[in-house]
Amino acid sequence: MSRATSIVILDLKRCIPYTNNEVIFRAGPYIRQPRSDAPMDEKDEIRKSEELRSFLFLTVVMVPVLTVMIIAAYGFAVWFYQMLIGGPPHH
Repeated sequence: MSRATSIVILDLKRCIPYTNNEVIFRAGPYIRQPRSDAPMDEKDEIRKSEELRSFLFLTVVMVPVLTVMIIAAYGFAVWFYQMLIGGPPHH
């Protein structure tokens, strides 16, 4: 089943006629589709599960890995700097 969607934008000064007596309102490159209460089809379900999987991968795997890598790089930079100047500062 296909559901008809119309694209609505906040800028009412520029409106372009569309098929089936609908009107597209454009505001530069930004286009948003109005919220629909129609049930989700199979593609939407797949997209939703992919988004959840991507979100979990980023938050559970990538953020901790990048955090450890950044801290390790900072530690290496400090160690290398201290090697060049002759060790940690003395008081």
